[in-house]
Amino acid sequence: MESVTTAMASLRYADLRGFRPGPDVLEVGCGTGEFLAAASDAGHRVTGLDLSQEAVTYARRRHPGLDVRCATLDSDDLRPESFDVVAGFHVLEHVADPVGLLRQMTRLLRPGGLVYVRVPNLDTWFRHVLGRNWWGFSVEHAGHFTDASLRLALAQAGLQVTA
Repeated sequence: MESVTTAMASLRYADLRGFRPGPDVLEVGCGTGEFLAAASDAGHRVTGLDLSQEAVTYARRRHPGLDVRCATLDSDDLRPESFDVVAGFHVLEHVADPVGLLRQMTRLLRPGGLVYVRVPNLDTWFRHVLGRNWWGFSVEHAGHFTDASLRLALAQAGLQVTA
């Protein structure tokens, strides 16, 4: 039986596949490595970064052979224009400067590359129904996004929204 995390990663990869991504994929905040594993299984060369050494150790143990590093975009030696996709799922809401992070992600893209992000949506009906009990309200979140504010952050980083 497939875990919820693996199923979610498979769905995220299926969404990405619709954009016909190039071969080199970087995931910022890769956690347990499930998205990287899905992309690798589809033939991509993958690299993952995470702040948690525990998550990196787990990802390496669960998915031997994946390039998973305990690092940030600032601390790693990634070359500009070296990836076709730079992904970050539920990462932007954790940083004080999401536009700055998006610019760092963009710097790593080859021409025609894709930044693929997901964040909790402050305008979701879940939040309206659950109010203060919504899971997106976390002490670990530095900020929150609506569709409009995410689009604005992407535009400020020089990115064009395609979906």
